[in-house]
Amino acid sequence: MEEKKKNIDRDLKDSFKEIGLNRPSTAFLHQIMTEIQEKEDQKIYEPVISRKWWVGIAAAVLGLISLSFFMDGGAWLSQWIPTEKVPQMQMPSIDLSSGITVSKSVSIGILLGVVLLLVQMVALKNRLARSFEL
Repeated sequence: MEEKKKNIDRDLKDSFKEIGLNRPSTAFLHQIMTEIQEKEDQKIYEPVISRKWWVGIAAAVLGLISLSFFMDGGAWLSQWIPTEKVPQMQMPSIDLSSGITVSKSVSIGILLGVVLLLVQMVALKNRLARSFEL
């Protein structure tokens, strides 16, 4: 077995000597580096939150807003969850000067929308800063 390996090694070395080493052309390195540079320049922009997710978020917010007009102040919740086990939370309603009041659900929806907008802005800022770093 050991002798077979030595013979194979010797045969391979002889074959390499006969064939010789292939030398790349002088422009080979330049061609490869040009291809790499072109592929690096082709950065594709991907949003942090995709269009499908934005549609889902918008649908959820619109659903909350539309449900807020039909809800009776939380009495529907007691059908599924015993209210004595749920901690009570007091959210003030927004009272505008014209006497229009906004329900709790709408307030929560607006608050969540602002939070999501801020998160998106910070995430995009960080991502763009990383992609354009020198």
